[in-house]
Amino acid sequence: SSSFIVIFYNVPDPAEISRLNRSPYIYYVGLVFSDRDIFKIITPLIMSEKTVERSFKKSVQNSALEGEIGSGNLVEVMQFIEIGKKTGCLYISLKMPLGIIYFEQGRITYSAAPGSKGENALNDILNLKDGHFNFVLDKVSSEKNLNCSTLEVLMEWTKSKDEADRA
Repeated sequence: SSSFIVIFYNVPDPAEISRLNRSPYIYYVGLVFSDRDIFKIITPLIMSEKTVERSFKKSVQNSALEGEIGSGNLVEVMQFIEIGKKTGCLYISLKMPLGIIYFEQGRITYSAAPGSKGENALNDILNLKDGHFNFVLDKVSSEKNLNCSTLEVLMEWTKSKDEADRA
């Protein structure tokens, strides 16, 4: 049988709620948490599961974040990468590649989308409404076309989006 876990975040008192809910596959983290907190939950489950396929183990080790693009998800993921000073590649797809962003120590160093590179590609990627993202740790681009703070990029993108909405 296959199992899954659910992690709720922004929980005001995770210890109290965990005590009330005795499900072995539901976890709660507080308003402030780090990737280490998540790995503390996930790692023992993965390591104790003897039936886990080898490919799944490899993807968990290599992929730090994965999910669907929704309202603000991509922005939150990029903020997480910057705050954690992560190095890796954020790959966005929907049946085909839609974009790629490389980070080094949380800073954006390369970006490309179909028909664009650099800042234009970042804007194209941030404007996506649908797709799947996957952040793979420790991947570094051999080519650099940017060196900018993720926060600065997100603030500039938000500003230009607000201006376009007003027009």
